[in-house]
Amino acid sequence: MVTPKHPDADAEVLRRIRAALGPNVPIAVTLDFHGNVSPQMAETANILIGYQTYPHVDQRQRGLIAAQLLARAVKGEVRPVCHVAKPPMLLNLLGQDTSREPMAGLMRTAREMEQQPGILSVSLMAGFPYADVPDMGASVIVVADGNRTHAKAAADELANAMWSVREQLNVPCPRPEAAVHMALTSTKLPALLVDLGDNIGGGSAGDGTVLLAELLKQHAKGFVVVIHAPAAVEQAKSAGVGGTVDVTVGGSTGVLHGEPVRVRGMVRSLHEGKWTEVEPRHGGRRQNDQGHTAVIDLADGNQLVLNSLRMPPFSLGQLTSIGIDPKQARVIVVKAAVAYKAAYEPIGGEIIEVDTPGLTAINAARFEYKRIRRPMYPLD
Repeated sequence: MVTPKHPDADAEVLRRIRAALGPNVPIAVTLDFHGNVSPQMAETANILIGYQTYPHVDQRQRGLIAAQLLARAVKGEVRPVCHVAKPPMLLNLLGQDTSREPMAGLMRTAREMEQQPGILSVSLMAGFPYADVPDMGASVIVVADGNRTHAKAAADELANAMWSVREQLNVPCPRPEAAVHMALTSTKLPALLVDLGDNIGGGSAGDGTVLLAELLKQHAKGFVVVIHAPAAVEQAKSAGVGGTVDVTVGGSTGVLHGEPVRVRGMVRSLHEGKWTEVEPRHGGRRQNDQGHTAVIDLADGNQLVLNSLRMPPFSLGQLTSIGIDPKQARVIVVKAAVAYKAAYEPIGGEIIEVDTPGLTAINAARFEYKRIRRPMYPLD
């Protein structure tokens, strides 16, 4: 967490909690896998436990581990202390995918380290590269039983292992023109074009048009693209089902994610945009709402989904609830980075991650950092 006065707001919260409770009450904290964790947090909390899956599907399990360690500490069975090691590196979101090597191998090492005597928990934290704060970047948290030196040695060991594979952890990907060509010539369908620069779950606008424009330019057939476009949804509602609309989408928050694109098509259907997800998905959300939604049929079997609330593609229900079978599409644009995989990977063919511009661009060199620690790999 970041606030105007506190770039490391979590550490400040913990400082105040410790001041209120005194030195002897154990404190346990659970953290998002993308957390930018500071060494100061380990000075006030006894137990720091992070999610270890991306997409995040283990919050419950990691929460139980934190609660169990806290209970053992209260009973006096263990004396948890922790240490945070921070190698000078940022990881792009593709390298953070816990199903992809070398991250998968690092996670196996972390689980093996937890079997060592005196080690209570190990959390490999990927960090959040879009925060311009001093503690941005990867980290390793080790919780040990009463021995801070042991915790530090184990954390440094895994941090050094991360550093040794730093080049493989920063995954390159093609630019939009090449990526769309790959999708249109792929025989593994549906081809998934991952719009990394407009990753809604990472905080972007959801109205990026770079890939839509490129698909139209290359005369694609059978694509499905979801775009946040409240004004266009209202136009579709006015036209009604079966009516024709001529609407402009994208660019409502500026042109960082692409220029506005004008499209013409028939309103296929209108929806409230709500559905229930029953499968384990990133974040565990069950009730979903993308606001009033319009499905626009364009030429060549292309479909444009316009919604009025930003919704990351963590659930196939975003499409199936409005009558679209994603398995029948030739190309689907997903505005995400990795979290979409829990839903889309089982039905996807070829996955093509695209170096698109935007607030969540995968290439850190696109950004100007002013507050992070330097030097920082791969920037330096």
